[in-house]
Order: sequence, then structure tokens, then C-alpha cells
Amino acid sequence: MALLFLSIFFGLPDLYVWARPEAVAQDYILQQKSAYLNATSFSVRAVLYFAIWILVGTLLTRWSREQDRTANTSLVERLQNLSGPGLVLYGLTVTFSAIDWLMSLEPRWYSTIYGMIFMVSHGLVAFAFVIGAAYFLSVENRCPK
Repeated sequence: MALLFLSIFFGLPDLYVWARPEAVAQDYILQQKSAYLNATSFSVRAVLYFAIWILVGTLLTRWSREQDRTANTSLVERLQNLSGPGLVLYGLTVTFSAIDWLMSLEPRWYSTIYGMIFMVSHGLVAFAFVIGAAYFLSVENRCPK
């Protein structure tokens, strides 16, 4: 997904009005938000979001596979120690990425709950996936009578 996101960097002025200097020069609201909504900070934040997601995902996957392969119980503590802060980081990065990537499409619009809605929707999708996976796994493991 990070590689696919590269196309966004090249199309910033086409997607976001705040990435057009002439639009910012004519709009007081865009001028007030220009410290946050500019191409450089947008790009730095996007790289930071993907770096956090990739790092946490890679570490959790690597340690989980190693635990499955070696049955080393000490890895459980390592996984748990990363998962708690990882969830907090995920919640913050999803909230801010939703604001950066979606809410800033209309930069004159204000909402204090917009990022949280995205974070909660990710939780609901995760629950739906787990319910579906548990159902299919339970059906798969049933013995015919």
C-alpha cells in the first residue's frame, strides 16, 4: 500500500486544493491551515504513518512465526509488550491519516470526531472479520455424523 500511495504524492495539487499555491494565496482559511496542510508536512506524516504500520506489522509477524516454529514461550511477552503500544500508535495514526488524506480534501470543513469514526470503523471491521473467520473455522472442523 505504501508503494501505491506514491501516486498520491505526484498528484497532490490535483487532489488537494491546499497543495495549490495560487489557491492558498487567495483563501484566508487555507493560509491559516498552511502550517499543517502543506506538501512537505503531508508527505512526512504519510511516510511516518506507513513506517509505523510496517514496523509494527513486521515485528508482530516475525515474532509470531518464530513462536510457531520454535514454541518459545518467551516470545509471548514480547508480542504482548508491542501489541499494547502498537494499538495506541495504530489508533493515533489512523485518526491523523484520516484527517490528512480524507478530511483535508475539503479543507474548510471542521470536525473533531472524523478521525475517531475511522478508527472505530476499523475496529468494527476487525470484529466482523473475526466473527466470519470463527464461523468458517468452526464449520470446517465439524465432524460429519
